[in-house]
Amino acid sequence: MNIYCVDCKNVYCYLIETQEGFLLFDAGWVNKYGIFKDSLKAINLSPKDIRWFIVSHFHIDHAGLAGILQNNNKDFIVFDNQEKQIDEMEKLIENKKYTYKKIDKEKIIRKKINESRDWLKGIGIGGEIIQIFGHGEESIVLILDNGTAFIGDLPVIYEYNELVKKDWDIIISKNVKHIYSAHSKYMKIEGIKL
Repeated sequence: MNIYCVDCKNVYCYLIETQEGFLLFDAGWVNKYGIFKDSLKAINLSPKDIRWFIVSHFHIDHAGLAGILQNNNKDFIVFDNQEKQIDEMEKLIENKKYTYKKIDKEKIIRKKINESRDWLKGIGIGGEIIQIFGHGEESIVLILDNGTAFIGDLPVIYEYNELVKKDWDIIISKNVKHIYSAHSKYMKIEGIKL
């Protein structure tokens, strides 16, 4: 399974290749679609290669391009713990007067976290989505069966607080050895005691 990193202004988004297209994890900064497309071009891909996308959480650096991607016929999967945060993010974007394409809530594909394994299997990916709480209850982590995980803003300092500690304990318990993070690119945790 090929994984590609898309650098989108201090936030890394990740493409996971399947036989039917790419799943994008995180959708980059609001108002930075040009940077996003240039980063895809640098790895010989384009937005047309993306079939589905999910976001770790609804902050403007992780879901800022969601409306544009959705408008370009990408399937936007939103999990049951996330949807209520869309309005809060879009209100912040409006207050900051960013140029922004709103998310069409009628077109999002709603999934329950506890059904994520079946959905991922259906698109050719062995893995699951888990909910974490250290950066807000709307946060998710994508964990692949091969020991790879994709995280958004989960602090990498284990003792940061009790919620973060619990999140990391759950992630480690899933035999995760490789982390792709939105803000620190790649971490190998094999052999490291957190």
